[in-house]
Amino acid sequence: MLDFLGVVRVPVDNGVVLNLTTSTGASSSGSLASLTPLLSASLKTTYLPALTTLLAAYPALAPHFPNVRQRAWIITTIASLLMTLSSLPFFFDFAQRSGVTKLSFPEDLGVVPRMQLAVPVNRFFQAYLTADMIVGGLCYRSQIGFLTGWIHHIVYLGIVEVAIRYQWAHFFCLAAFMELPTFLLGLSTLLPALRSNALFALTFFATRICFHVVLMTACAMTNTLRTPACILLSVFPLHVMWFKGCVAGFIRRYKAGKVAAKAAEGVVVVPSSSTTSTSSTATNVHPLTHYSSSSAVSATTTHGVEWTLRRLRAASSALLERGSPAVRWLGGPGAWVGGGGGEERMLMVGPRGWLARGRDHGRWGVRKAILERLSRPRRPIRPRATMMARRVSARLLEVVRGPVLDAVRGPVLDAVRGERVMGYVRGLQIGGGVEPVEVGEARPIQLREVE
Repeated sequence: MLDFLGVVRVPVDNGVVLNLTTSTGASSSGSLASLTPLLSASLKTTYLPALTTLLAAYPALAPHFPNVRQRAWIITTIASLLMTLSSLPFFFDFAQRSGVTKLSFPEDLGVVPRMQLAVPVNRFFQAYLTADMIVGGLCYRSQIGFLTGWIHHIVYLGIVEVAIRYQWAHFFCLAAFMELPTFLLGLSTLLPALRSNALFALTFFATRICFHVVLMTACAMTNTLRTPACILLSVFPLHVMWFKGCVAGFIRRYKAGKVAAKAAEGVVVVPSSSTTSTSSTATNVHPLTHYSSSSAVSATTTHGVEWTLRRLRAASSALLERGSPAVRWLGGPGAWVGGGGGEERMLMVGPRGWLARGRDHGRWGVRKAILERLSRPRRPIRPRATMMARRVSARLLEVVRGPVLDAVRGPVLDAVRGERVMGYVRGLQIGGGVEPVEVGEARPIQLREVE
């Protein structure tokens, strides 16, 4: 089993069995006995100073970032930058001499060990994991997840220790090139002006997915690096889960952008008198002639409070950014523009005082006014299907009523307009008969009792 994983036992001359080592080539093979001084020196010269520096960096930089989420990324951003820069020599070795294009990998993947650099870099990463757990547990515990935070850091502490003791530190430095998207994400969190979702997604897919698969395959195709291949395989699902979350974020932001665009279409801007010239003439054109009913923003929604507030925020932002005066339209025409003498006037139908609140209280004043308007009790809206059915039935009655009345009235008029209509009213015949009456065309039938 140990031979399959690339781990062999190296006996000592005095008969004492040394610790397990791995053979990475004739030049880099050896026992832990020769590595022990380097391990102890790295703990004193790298791990403890790095841990102290990172612990001191947080209180020094935290006051510049009032947001808790930003402060949680201070240590991670520093560590990911240093790990990415440290991985470049090993990455260039792998890209030039690993034989990726030929799918033929040497036992050492063409990477020069550089143990004097690789071991301190691994110790620094351990110091980062420790510092992040210490500071996170004290200052931003809500930002550290159980799986992606505590479990991730503890597991990687063990992985790095195994890499150091089995002389795989240079391979871990090679894999540290995957910290590039972490640095970009941390930088965009600390400095939102530099945020680029597309760049982060591209680098994440190129490093955490593509490069991870290539490195895992290269290690699996050798005889001495199958244990690193198993480690890479075990952490690959975590990278896939993170990338899935990245794609889900793209989809969520795309849908939110569509909602904001629809909400912005519901804002109509009326130019003020100060921005119009005296020679301009006002026209009695309805401001909603370009407005389609499909883009109307309904006052009530069934998508939840968060969805409503998003549309509200987008609408009020556009209301203040596009100029003043402006009107937020909620269901149907709200105002007409008219006037003369080069001046324009605006008649507001619906909730009044929105613009005044926007000028007096800023953006929140507009949102508060809209929320107050939406919270008022409103008349229930008649279902569209019922309205259409009533309109259709009324129209059918109008169309059918004429022919039906003509069909019924025709025979009656023919009988009445005869030469003579003789009839007796049996109900009125009390002790005598009823005199027949002639009926003319221009007067109704008249009955009189016989004296």
